[in-house]
Amino acid sequence: MLEDQRGYQPVLGVLVYHSRRSVLEVLAAYGAELPANLQILLTSWPLVDIGDALNTGPHIYVRSLDAIDTELTMCDIHFYISIHPKSLRGTFTNENFQQLSAKSGGVFEWARLACDFMSPRIGVIPKDCFHQIMSHAPGDGRTLLDEMYTTFLKDLF
Repeated sequence: MLEDQRGYQPVLGVLVYHSRRSVLEVLAAYGAELPANLQILLTSWPLVDIGDALNTGPHIYVRSLDAIDTELTMCDIHFYISIHPKSLRGTFTNENFQQLSAKSGGVFEWARLACDFMSPRIGVIPKDCFHQIMSHAPGDGRTLLDEMYTTFLKDLF
């Protein structure tokens, strides 16, 4: 099993709106009963339904990502990029992962989209996708996401 430099073993999942309510209800109602060594990290925009569901008990700690050290965020992004997608580990070097991490500008969603864009698909060469991503000018998070979505759409059509 892979671990980051702090010894955490990540389990990543995505909640879509229709399943989010059920998961939030379970976490709010039964989260305090979970073993103390089990920690759940839920990341989200500050959405009202999530805030309402999770501001219910002392076992839930809410923290804004703005309060987290940028260096730690960049380490997490580098770790995420280096393990996703697994099928590309032999295609890219650690230097490539570092370049992508730096390019993300600390925006996790950008890193996720970049990994999805480089995922093997019929007619797609992952290294070409990497070079396409790296060819974009650096910018703030919003610009990076706009460029990434534009790149995705151009690739689809």
